[in-house]
Amino acid sequence: MNQTRNVGNYNAFDEETTSSILFQDNYKLNDTLILVANAKLDSYDRNAYLQDSTETLLRVGAIYTPTENWGFKSFYTQTALPPSFYNVDYADRTKPNLKSQQYYIYTLEAVYTEGDSKFGINYNHVDMDNFLYLTPVGFINIDRTITTNGLIFDYEYSFSNRDKIKLNYYTSNLSETVNNSTKGGFIKFMGGYQKFDYFTSVIYRNGYEYLNLDIPNSFDMSLGATYHVTKDLSYSIKASNILDKSTKSLYLENFGKTNFALDDNDRSVTLSFRWVF
Repeated sequence: MNQTRNVGNYNAFDEETTSSILFQDNYKLNDTLILVANAKLDSYDRNAYLQDSTETLLRVGAIYTPTENWGFKSFYTQTALPPSFYNVDYADRTKPNLKSQQYYIYTLEAVYTEGDSKFGINYNHVDMDNFLYLTPVGFINIDRTITTNGLIFDYEYSFSNRDKIKLNYYTSNLSETVNNSTKGGFIKFMGGYQKFDYFTSVIYRNGYEYLNLDIPNSFDMSLGATYHVTKDLSYSIKASNILDKSTKSLYLENFGKTNFALDDNDRSVTLSFRWVF
């Protein structure tokens, strides 16, 4: 792919070639245990401003189902996210050669089903190297490992083939200064009757403090419905942030300053239609 772009005071003509090779295999030890492994090698051959790079992606794990009701999954994943043109365009000019972000992820999941109920718990641990961070003077790679841990609880109950309720709660921690919600969850109900589909949800996020700015708890409530005129034509309506207490976002008031403010998400009602032809 060829394209012309401006990078700061540079005028570069960039050509990038991406080559990948993938190995993947599943091995069934017995009726209850499956081993999974894959490896991928991505090579980025670039011209002009971006550096060439080679990334190795790995994933190994196991799926264990000892009974009809219980299931377990455990995976280790190593992956990378190369800098985008946007990152490079706004890089710190004193450190323009940005590195790929490296992620090392371990997950453990357990699921239990009984009748119309389904319970789930998920633990994840993530280490991030070379994390890309936007400073007042541009993007840089953070030179330390950032670590996060999370625990997610899920519950789902099916009233019928179309009607179900989902409950979720999560908690997490971060090795850095907290600048986002660390606890939350949701309640969602989805269903249908004849030609109608409908849903409602309440999403909760806990409050926190950042640079002496108090971010309150949020309760984002939405509901919507869809009417299927035919299999190819449908009309939908959705109301968002009904309680006017949705999550508030942090943003810099002035570029180069450290003064943060909160951005409110307004209530909204959306009408739409879908026609497949």
